[in-house]
Order: sequence, then structure tokens, then C-alpha cells
Amino acid sequence: MKVLLLNAPWIEAEDRYGLRAGVRWAQVRRRDRSMPYYSFPYALACASSYLDANGVEAVLRDSIAIGESKEAALRYIVGVGYDLVVLETATASISYDLAFCDAIKKLQSATIICLSGQHATAMPEEVLRSSRADFVLVGEYEKTLLGLCRAVRSGLLPPAGMRGLAYLHEQKFVYSGRQAQLDLAELPPPYRDPETIHRYNEPAARFFPNATVTTSRGCSFQCTFCIEASLNYGSTSRFRYRPLEKVRDEILCLVEQHGVREIFFDDAFLTGRRALEVAEMMESLPVRLNWSCWIDRGVPEDTLERMKKAGCSGVKFGVETFDPYIGLAAKKKVRRSAVEALVERCRKVGLMTHASYIFGLPGETRQTLEQTLAAAAALKTTSFQASIAVPIPGTELFDQARRNNWLRTTNWEKYEGQSSSVLRYDDLDEADLLWAMAQARRLKIRKLLKDPLALSAYMFKLMQMMGPRAFFEDMWRKAVFLLTHEARPRT
Repeated sequence: MKVLLLNAPWIEAEDRYGLRAGVRWAQVRRRDRSMPYYSFPYALACASSYLDANGVEAVLRDSIAIGESKEAALRYIVGVGYDLVVLETATASISYDLAFCDAIKKLQSATIICLSGQHATAMPEEVLRSSRADFVLVGEYEKTLLGLCRAVRSGLLPPAGMRGLAYLHEQKFVYSGRQAQLDLAELPPPYRDPETIHRYNEPAARFFPNATVTTSRGCSFQCTFCIEASLNYGSTSRFRYRPLEKVRDEILCLVEQHGVREIFFDDAFLTGRRALEVAEMMESLPVRLNWSCWIDRGVPEDTLERMKKAGCSGVKFGVETFDPYIGLAAKKKVRRSAVEALVERCRKVGLMTHASYIFGLPGETRQTLEQTLAAAAALKTTSFQASIAVPIPGTELFDQARRNNWLRTTNWEKYEGQSSSVLRYDDLDEADLLWAMAQARRLKIRKLLKDPLALSAYMFKLMQMMGPRAFFEDMWRKAVFLLTHEARPRT
């Protein structure tokens, strides 16, 4: 049988594009805004390699990375005649995802279509009743998909009692619970398409081409807004680690076959112990390779020194908010002193730093927004990112918002966290959050322009990716933005 794992087309516009697979929540990005970013569709790629390793012919196609239109993708699917198609879904793209599913069925009704990803996992019955999809693959789905492919081959449909699979049988919703978690020692490296591998880019990575790698799945924390535990791996999620010898082999393949110059470890975060193990692994490589990662805020200085020695160029970490009450409500305990201490430790050993903030979590007010912006300005990170809180269905934050009447809309297209807010509070409105996002962008540009090392790294990387003209055009847009969005008070 022929199986296609597809990151389907989404937004097709000259000024915007959408990211769905490979990001923690779907987002719409402007084409004229800063560093190009295409996310590697990690779940689809892992499932593809897992099927191949178990005797099922699978193809991975990333329509977003190759800039493929809906019509072109449909022609491709029909032309090959796939028996089964897996489509990854996200909340912000779900209306497109379901429409694309139905378009396949209209052209080729015998094709079995499975929906995977965040939104389908959170609302399997709803998406099945709202589309012509045959199945939903819930959460981590490699084992479930392999079992389904074998059932299709044997003609055993519907596959009664199969865990991790949801479907409608005689209009009755059937779901037997999550599949048992995969032993990561059994998981081959994710498939990398040589035609698209250099399209992917981690913006915080210093060098290009770079590639995303993970050494673990899951997370030991339960942040109310995060999809890691609640959606991807289940409420009992804890860190599960890949054997580092397999990670090492994957990295060497990326270097030798694809010319990758930096690895970005996109685990939820590296604990101090795991960071040390990764540093030791990177040091053992026969080539010197740059790398960067998400880390825990408590990583000690001696481990950071070892990371730097092993080629680490920078680290990312989540702050979200500096207000302790907002943090506690979101089950994200953050002390400003601990963040400042981490930044200072990184500065001492020569690591670049990148902080992540979320505006609009429960308890946010105009005053706390201003306080977080002021703290972000004072914090001596190399760079940072900011987004508007998105209550993704299936998370605790979504349940809280629905109970407390905080949801402004269930128009899922607005659940992308950059240009609109779907939450409302008595002391905060959408205009306040959009003001904060504009001020954050202004601050981010000023940080870049004031840091010669960061600016030179940014310039070199962008020129590598897009050429000198693109760099100067980007600098011009940043200058215009600073001049037209001065640090004026919120009105």
C-alpha cells in the first residue's frame, strides 16, 4: 500500500504564510518580517521513518515548505493514487485542514484519510463529524498508524479496539483511549527530504543551514497553556529519552549528507543533567559542530561552560511572564532573580541567550504588561520572542477560559497568537495586547541593533539564506518600523 504523510497547504498569500507542523502552536507569519522560518514537520517525519522501518511504503511531503498550492497538492495525491493519507491539523488551520480532507475525498473517495495533530487530538469526534475523514490518530501515533496500515492490508476495517484511533462506526463515536507510549529506542531518525531540508530554519540558530533534532519526548511540567503533556503525550507525560548513540548517528548523517552547520535541540528543554550528556556527545563528534537548545533555567555555570566548550552557541528558555501570580496561575513558577542569574551565567561563559514571553495569560493587566516589557528591556538577553496567549483546545487554559467566559470567539482561525487575541478579561482588551506586541517588536529590533555580535551573526545568516539585498531591505523595514512605532504610551 502507498501512504502519504502530508503537511498540507494552508495560507497562500504574497505577504503571509502559515506554519502548522513542527511548531508548538500554529502561527501566521509575514513574509517581510525578519528571519525566514519554516518548521521541520517532526511528527510526520518520525511516523514516515517508523512506517518505512516496519515494511510500509511511506512518503513525506511538506506543501508549506515547497510553497505548493492546494490545487497542486490535490493533483499530486490523485496522480500517485495513495491508499492512505495522514494530514496534520492545528487549531488555527483546522477549517483549511477539513476542507482539504473533503477535497481529497471528492476526487478520490476510496482514499483513507487520517487526521493527526493538536486539534484533531483535542476534538476527535467534532472533526470526524465535520469532515469526511475516516480516522483520527490521537497524540503520539507511530504505533497506531502502523497498526492501522496492517489492518487496511488485511481488510480488517474498522479495527475494533485499536488504541490511539478514533472513528465513527454507524454514526457512533468509537475511541478506546491512548496508545501505549513508544520506546524511543525503537524509533528510527525522522526522515529528511533532501529536496526541502535547506528550507527549514530555526531563527534562534546562529548558523545556516541548521536542523532541528530532539533527544526526548514529553515534559515533567504541567503548564496550563502548553500542548506537550495535555495533547502530544497525555496528562501522565514525563521525559522519555532517546539513546544518545542514535542521536549522534542522526547528527553525523545531517552533517555528512546535508552539510548542516548547526543543530537546534528542540526538546521541551534540557535539564542540567541532559544538557551535560548532550555536551559530552557533541564533544565526541569527529567534527566541530555548532549547536543551540532550550534549557532549564537552573542549569549551573559549570555545565554551561562545558556546553560552550562543546560548540554550543546559544540557549533559549521560557520566561512567559515576570509576574509571580500570573506564573503560579499558569503553573509556571518563574522568579525574576533566577532568570537574571541564568542570563548572567550564560554571559560569563559566552553563550547567546533568547527568552520567550507570553502576553495575556490569566491575571494579566495593563500594568503587568508594562512591567513585563520593562523587565524584558532590562534583561540582558541577546534576543527574545513574544506571542499572545492562545487557549488551544485540550489544554487546561482552554478549559479555564470556557468555564470563566474568557473566550471572545471560537473562530479557530484567530487562534494563532500573533495578530489577534481570543481571550478577554475585565482589565485587559485586545488593543492592549496588540500594543504590547508592537512594543516588543520595537524592543527586539533595538536589542539587535545595539549588539554588534548579534547583529553580525544575524547579517551573516540572512545574507547566506537570501543574499545581500534581502538583508538591506530587512534593515530598512526595521528602521521604518522604529520611526513609525516610537515608544509612545498606550492610549
